Amino acid sequence: MSNWLEQELRGPVISSAGSASSPAPARGTRDAIEALMPRLDDPSFTIRIEPARKFVEIGMRGYWDAATIQRFDSELRRLLRALPVGGCRIGEQVTLFDTTQYAVQSQEVLAKLAGMAADPSIGSRRIAVLVSSALVTLQTRHIAPGYGVFTDRGEALAWLSEPNG
Repeated sequence: MSNWLEQELRGPVISSAGSASSPAPARGTRDAIEALMPRLDDPSFTIRIEPARKFVEIGMRGYWDAATIQRFDSELRRLLRALPVGGCRIGEQVTLFDTTQYAVQSQEVLAKLAGMAADPSIGSRRIAVLVSSALVTLQTRHIAPGYGVFTDRGEALAWLSEPNG
């Protein structure tokens, strides 16, 4: 992948303080491979795309407002463009949402998330949501009834890896 394309797919790396920075230089083969994987770290969410594994991992944190959900939607759509470049058509991947640090959300945010969940242009073959709250579990089942909901990361990953899912 060319440097300009890598930068386009990755965009700036956002530190926990919210400022853009260049990715750290890779050390060793594993670090070099990880440096090529599109990733965004935002104070409210993390998105990591692994086209070779057909895997997307999304961490969601805190209470979101309209600006946060809009930023999340835009960044997710931008980063998902790495899938076809890496040999994975959109829709072939599996996705793990980690909402263990995510608060119960407003109706406005839930409506936008429900719209995203129903959008086949960003859909996944199978989606698991890792939860730690009964209320977030209820919200997840309401806006995305076809998603797997789990309290154990290992169980969620095993479910995502099932061949007929």
